Amino acid sequence: MNKPAPQDRSVIIRTAIAYQARGAFDEARKLLLPLQQANPQAGDVAVALSRLAFEEGDRAECLAQLERALAAAGDNPKVWQHAADRYQHFGMTDEALAAWDRAIALEPKAILPRAERARLQQQAGKFEAANTAFAKLIKAAPREG
Repeated sequence: MNKPAPQDRSVIIRTAIAYQARGAFDEARKLLLPLQQANPQAGDVAVALSRLAFEEGDRAECLAQLERALAAAGDNPKVWQHAADRYQHFGMTDEALAAWDRAIALEPKAILPRAERARLQQQAGKFEAANTAFAKLIKAAPREG
């Protein structure tokens, strides 16, 4: 099978996301699976398939695609943010905190991952760590929010 050009792949992924938004999960999957078969190392496709599985309530497939995305695009902080969100949703607090840590390491000045990590620390009852993190955020970006 020929690999689609990156710009074609991007269009196909966006089309699949549009199908998914309308609840047409089978149509979205029909677009995404051939892309993954053509390029198993494509992190963007794995992220899209992870999101699709999440929407369908398929935890196992969501996490499998998520692991594939992290293996393929582990240097992309957005993929780690996506992972943290999913881990948190599934109650995997330690994994979510570790994913937020990795996103922060890759993009240290980004506010969102640091705020989300602090919020998760707070939810997990790690109040001292959360308060310290929030104080650092306020000091670093007093006019944000």
